[in-house]
Amino acid sequence: MYTKVHAQEKYRDMLTSRVKKLTKFFQMITKEEVQEIGKNYLRDKKIEYESLYPIDKIGYIAKKRIPFGKKKDEQVDIYHFHFTQLWGLEERGLSLYIDAHSGEPLYIMTPHGYLDVEE
Repeated sequence: MYTKVHAQEKYRDMLTSRVKKLTKFFQMITKEEVQEIGKNYLRDKKIEYESLYPIDKIGYIAKKRIPFGKKKDEQVDIYHFHFTQLWGLEERGLSLYIDAHSGEPLYIMTPHGYLDVEE
């Protein structure tokens, strides 16, 4: 038999589930996690680099419109993780843009444009 208590429990469970989903959506990763994601991405994709910028140089941009890639034209909170590569006789800075909520790498900005992040 379905009672008022059952209905209240079901409603409470539904609300709890929604709050957990919203909390996860609004919760951002930390700069330490961004640095770890960036290092792992560079290692996994075998991208050579000369140096990584320190953790205090990791930047944050709220509601940036993504101009290309899989989230093109969406507004996303992002971190940018900086590293350098040797180009000829000089080091050039590049940035790996990472979604601040999911930790998903989005694209790499180079001095000549962008590199789309592969799956």
